[in-house]
Amino acid sequence: MIELDAANNRVIVGDDSALDRDEFTVDRCNWIPFDNLTEPIEATVKIRYNHPGTAATITPLDNGGAKVKLHTAQRAITPGQAAVFYQDDLVVGGGWIVR
Repeated sequence: MIELDAANNRVIVGDDSALDRDEFTVDRCNWIPFDNLTEPIEATVKIRYNHPGTAATITPLDNGGAKVKLHTAQRAITPGQAAVFYQDDLVVGGGWIVR
């Protein structure tokens, strides 16, 4: 399964290569060292608990979310899971993966 389209009652399937993505959005972001993200930042992003993390550019969106552009595509980025943003050992924020 690649994607669920609940609004249209569809399950989208494909081969393994379709699971690799290099971009997604997050919402309900929480920023630790600042009130709001106002410009893009470079950070390491973990897309699930045991993920080793990968370099990314995080760009704020007007709705309180952010666009995450991974420098290297990752497998199985799943809506509903948390994405956590790090700079070295410091957690700078995170949000919930939506697409």
